[in-house]
Amino acid sequence: MCPNCRNTLSIVPSDPPDTSDGHIVPVSAVGEPPFFLYCNHCRWDSAEVGITFEKPTGLAGVYSKLLKRLEI
Repeated sequence: MCPNCRNTLSIVPSDPPDTSDGHIVPVSAVGEPPFFLYCNHCRWDSAEVGITFEKPTGLAGVYSKLLKRLEI
């Protein structure tokens, strides 16, 4: 969930395709790393806060580990 608006986040590559209406189309298995989480509603992305991923899969585990490190 987006930390700003609570909308669902999408996983997008660092070079996401742009649609004519300005929304980014989520791409799960293509594109170039790093990948990040993106909100189509308020346009927040995890790269703004320094959270990026090398692969578009297995993000729950990576994110969980990151949150545990930040709590310390």
